[in-house]
Amino acid sequence: METAMASPAMFADTRLGRIRDRIIGAPQEICIERARYLTQAMTRNWDKNPLTRMSLALSHILSHISIIIREDERIIGCRTSKLKGAPLFPENKARWIEGDVENFDRRVVQRALITETEKTEVLQDILPFWKGRTVEERFEKMLPPDIATDMDKYIFTIMLEITYGIGHFTMDHPKVLRSGLSGIISDAEQKFAALPPEKQSSETGLFYQAAIRSMRAAIHFAHRYADEAESLSQKTTDSERWLELETMAKICRHVPEHPARTFQEAIQSLYFIHLIAQIESGGNSISLGRIDQVLWPYYQRDIETGAITPGEAGELIALLFLKTNEIWNVLEEAYIPGGEGTEGKTTQNVTVGGIDIHGKDATNALSYICLDAYAAIRTVQPNFGVRISSQTPELFFMKAASYAKDGVLLHFFNDDAIVPSLMEAGHTEADARDYGVVGCLEPNAQGKSFGSTFAVQFSGIKCLELALSNGIDNIFGYRTGLETGVPDSFERFEDIWNAYDSQMTH
Repeated sequence: METAMASPAMFADTRLGRIRDRIIGAPQEICIERARYLTQAMTRNWDKNPLTRMSLALSHILSHISIIIREDERIIGCRTSKLKGAPLFPENKARWIEGDVENFDRRVVQRALITETEKTEVLQDILPFWKGRTVEERFEKMLPPDIATDMDKYIFTIMLEITYGIGHFTMDHPKVLRSGLSGIISDAEQKFAALPPEKQSSETGLFYQAAIRSMRAAIHFAHRYADEAESLSQKTTDSERWLELETMAKICRHVPEHPARTFQEAIQSLYFIHLIAQIESGGNSISLGRIDQVLWPYYQRDIETGAITPGEAGELIALLFLKTNEIWNVLEEAYIPGGEGTEGKTTQNVTVGGIDIHGKDATNALSYICLDAYAAIRTVQPNFGVRISSQTPELFFMKAASYAKDGVLLHFFNDDAIVPSLMEAGHTEADARDYGVVGCLEPNAQGKSFGSTFAVQFSGIKCLELALSNGIDNIFGYRTGLETGVPDSFERFEDIWNAYDSQMTH
């Protein structure tokens, strides 16, 4: 896949084409399974510590949500019972659900199908429990009056994040691939056992217990997929599909519980962890990171042993990318214009290319394969970032540029500028060099940072409005900003700029 230019037309009658068409053609729907099982667990455990009750809730959700393996799939795992289903997160913000639920399937923008039975369950069985218990309501009690006033004036908002959680991080996938969840559980158990008795019941001890409980739930979730793959293998009459299902069953029985041994195991393990984080919190832009670096040892090993070809690896990568298109979030209707558009895009980022922690070019064969795989499917997810430096091979840069010229949606990141800026902001040199991307365009240290990017959406254009109206809010008619002069008095661009700067600072 290193030289040919890939496009969806090349794969129209293949596994990739069939899955792509199925996802693109599927309607957006609401799935209430997560909200149902979350509420059941929280009803029983609300009096427990938040760490304990959330881990118990995650365990209950992963033990009960639908397990689905669709035709042609080789990378498996579903967030909801619907192909393009959006779960609900009533623990964060419930009032909007109550207000929008009757209208989900009637919207002009971001229409989402929901049955009358599901509407009734949401309104009668799920939402009543959350009254007075949501993040939104707690936040409102803590919010200083002046900040609340600014939010009412649309100077800034945080409502997109309250709806689903902020996300915007990359997990430490290499650690899971190296150690397996069983190894991380063992480490957590040892640290818990080393705590003095009084500390074991403290926040620290409860954290270790919650982490252990959550990882065991993730292992059980993967085993449920192994069971389903085995069940389907017994029903198929297609010998090729039988082998695929049997292979998937063995893989899901092994990862993410144990260290990944093969390229396909590594991809499946990575996707399970990514998926479970999306089920747990729903935060936008939970990202996959530098996938060409994370998966490289497993690709290299399989290539050396002849277990896989570059073409087969490319198909597995493309299948992973296609799975990210099943993950979307339905937004409160009032906030759709400030969200990710009609498709509810969750900005799951992957990044390829760039330098390594030693400052040397890290572009490898998998960088090209990932680039070609994304160009082959050309879907809205994942967000695809290409890291470029002065050391980047010309072939790689020109291939990425050619794809961008051809309409493939790529983001380019200049290591020579970004790495120093991250170091200036406090990152170590190694972490800065190994940055991934989250959100729309935000570089972050992988698996080590919660940058809280996009935590607040600030309206810079509002400051321009105030600069051009002498501090008067044109919507509400009262003074919001400083008196920086009426536009008639401005003689130079610098006058407007200074007024804008003053309003922004204020």
